[in-house]
Amino acid sequence: MENSSANFRKPIKLSDLLSGTTFEFSSVDEKQIASSVQEEIDELIWHVPDEDLDKHKNPCSTSFTEWKAQMIETSEGVFKKVLEESEDPAANYIDLNTTRVTYHRNMYMENEDSPFDSTYLNNKTDVICLAMNPRDYLEGFLEALSTMKEGEHSIFIISYKKMFKETGCEPRINPKADILLDLKVIKVELVGDEEKVLKTSNSKQKFKDIKGSVEETRLRALDHFHQKKWSSAIELYQRILQNVDLSETDNEKESSNQKSILSQTHLNLAICYNKKEDWNSTMQHISAFKEYSDIGKNPKALFTLGRALMKVGELDKSLESLKKAFALRPFDKTIINELEQLQKEMNQYNGFVKSFHQNLMLN
Repeated sequence: MENSSANFRKPIKLSDLLSGTTFEFSSVDEKQIASSVQEEIDELIWHVPDEDLDKHKNPCSTSFTEWKAQMIETSEGVFKKVLEESEDPAANYIDLNTTRVTYHRNMYMENEDSPFDSTYLNNKTDVICLAMNPRDYLEGFLEALSTMKEGEHSIFIISYKKMFKETGCEPRINPKADILLDLKVIKVELVGDEEKVLKTSNSKQKFKDIKGSVEETRLRALDHFHQKKWSSAIELYQRILQNVDLSETDNEKESSNQKSILSQTHLNLAICYNKKEDWNSTMQHISAFKEYSDIGKNPKALFTLGRALMKVGELDKSLESLKKAFALRPFDKTIINELEQLQKEMNQYNGFVKSFHQNLMLN
């Protein structure tokens, strides 16, 4: 009797998954799968383009000692040079105890062209909010940031005593390594008053009257999210949905703003539920998000949906969504990690299908 099962070939390659190549499943050794995946990731993802590295070369072309002569010592062991002043002459220096600061950074060691730490190369800004999320930050980093204003771009040379100390953090950071810190402050926001946070309400209000509270609630939810307090963040986002959905707008501009807030809040809720591994709620909020926005243009939404679909076993749909997310952000490590996991899921499914067909043949 002729074997009617599918033909099984070599393992799926990550490049095939991303390019849309037609493929068939195969059963392979786990080590072979891991090797194949790693080779593809090394080739496609972890190679940062030379032009990106060129943009973020160490700005200090001479010794740190020579550069310090051109800088101002703002505190012991912290030297500063302003590259770009704040556009607001009335802006205050950052008070880290009362503000939420969004920023970009590069960190370099002396005589090293490329940064050992970079938000630019990761394509993500970072946020610090000591009031809501007290953590142990590097002393020199905090001192440098507190000398800056919103919109400012400055570089600092900071003594190892206020950074990674005598031991460093090998192999990335040498012992007793002074650090060049390149900082750009994107946004500074007051943490605000708890009384301004939205309360649960079933009554209609004017949209213009709740906008300030909506923004404060959003920022509080974001702080909880950064602390991995998913349930607390969800509660606050739900308050935003409830209040904004019931609010009355007076003109087209307000109506557009209202829809934008509802869209983003549904996406934020989907991301939170994704973190809690509540896949059904994740997909429900992605569906709601799609009522207001084009998911095909939003890599976060595509990634969140793709992950949820994979977890409920919808592998083909998951692949479609993750490929679209990858097309929009081809160097996003989170998306790549999920594609790697999807490949493992598909290969496991492949093994199950082959075993199923073999059992059919035996019977």
